[in-house]
Amino acid sequence: MKSLTLLAAMIAPFALAETGDSHLSYDWLEAGYKNIQLYDIDADGWGLGFSKKLTRNFYVQGRYHDVTDDHVDAHTQVDITTAELGLGYYHPLTDNMDFTATLSRLDGEEDFTEDEGYHHHHDHDIESTAFTPGLKAHIGKVELHGSARYVKPDHGDSHWGLEVSANYFVSPTWTLSVLYEKVDEEKVLLLGTQYHFGSH
Repeated sequence: MKSLTLLAAMIAPFALAETGDSHLSYDWLEAGYKNIQLYDIDADGWGLGFSKKLTRNFYVQGRYHDVTDDHVDAHTQVDITTAELGLGYYHPLTDNMDFTATLSRLDGEEDFTEDEGYHHHHDHDIESTAFTPGLKAHIGKVELHGSARYVKPDHGDSHWGLEVSANYFVSPTWTLSVLYEKVDEEKVLLLGTQYHFGSH
């Protein structure tokens, strides 16, 4: 409820102001390499993502990743899977820059396997709500997106962090993409490609 109130408070001044629609892209599919670092964990794998404009000023966005660290220590392997789905709002500030805000839900699992002559399994659920306000701009062939990121676990302390991404358009529809996120002790890196569709 607090996250919804915060989102409403931030977008209300923009929603009252009339502007033309955005020239930036909110329709894309994404795939690439993903790395997550958290304390002693350094896990690699793959990630998928999408974004789809719903109506003027609103879009839906989601990401999924599956990463593994085979050598947390001499006897431990961890597999991390996470899905994030959110509702986003954008408001054009200029022809090449938008204010954005996304409220999303994260659900996943950290699966630890220990082998010390016998197999021992234990899981840790990932259940959080995230709020990500920021600015998105298009400069030449590059689209930049910088955001603050607030993550509130269902159980535990909340944290503020940052998320930055860049997309280089190698054609009108394809980009090379990089995303970096840091919240508390967790660092996320995504290197991949995006396919952009729809009008922008």
